[in-house]
Amino acid sequence: YTPCAAGTSQSATGQSSCPPCSDGSYQDGTGQTSCKTNCLAGSSINAAKTACAQCAVDSYSSSNNAVSCTSCLATQYQLSAGSTSCNTCNPGTIIDKTAGTCTPCAAGKYSTVSSQASCTDCPSGQYQGTAGQTSCKSDCLAGSFINAAKTTCTACSAGTYSSTNGASSCSNCASGTYQPDPGKSSCITCNAGYYVNAQATTCTICAIGTYSTSGSATSCTPCAANTYQDETGKSSCKTCPAGSYQASSTSCIQCSAGNYSPVDASASCTPCE
Repeated sequence: YTPCAAGTSQSATGQSSCPPCSDGSYQDGTGQTSCKTNCLAGSSINAAKTACAQCAVDSYSSSNNAVSCTSCLATQYQLSAGSTSCNTCNPGTIIDKTAGTCTPCAAGKYSTVSSQASCTDCPSGQYQGTAGQTSCKSDCLAGSFINAAKTTCTACSAGTYSSTNGASSCSNCASGTYQPDPGKSSCITCNAGYYVNAQATTCTICAIGTYSTSGSATSCTPCAANTYQDETGKSSCKTCPAGSYQASSTSCIQCSAGNYSPVDASASCTPCE
């Protein structure tokens, strides 16, 4: 008699052939009376039904006595042979099938579905300061700005402003306006008789002897010759009337008894004859 070959069996005597093992069974020996059904999940039975072998890397079988292993999807990975499932990366991460890792999306990026191959940049007007997130934030309000990397929302500095939510930068205060506080959505008008410093953070009153015709001035102008200003915060200077004289750019003094000045803007009084 001839022993049954591997992959076959015969339980009866005096038979002329050995039938192949049925699907889901195998036989790795010769001259056997039955086939085996002990090929566990994570392995599969080959086509000849002569062996039960572990599933290769990046494949799996989830049931016992599987006739084949299933390849992991493009969005899954499995670095271990003999596995019963594949691994999936969670939203907020990206998959590296070769390394078998899930890497969190960097700050400024996000992913909304499992096992993406790349993360998406936050859209205009949004940001994300934390890695591994599934969405971006849209709470950067007017008075702040989002940096180019879309990782931070920062208050505008004094002297600047942003008037819209989700701004990508802050604007300098326009001429004649200022802003002393950070995080503001507009600037304040500086009136005539005042001046705005170079940083547009202060509006300062003009001192006596000086003036400004508009708040856009970056400094106050000294009163011209033959004019004066004895008050602060003024938009023009005064002329001494006849009967008085200009002692300085800050005062006009009446002529004393026995003296006179016949015209405006006199520099001194004349003794009477």
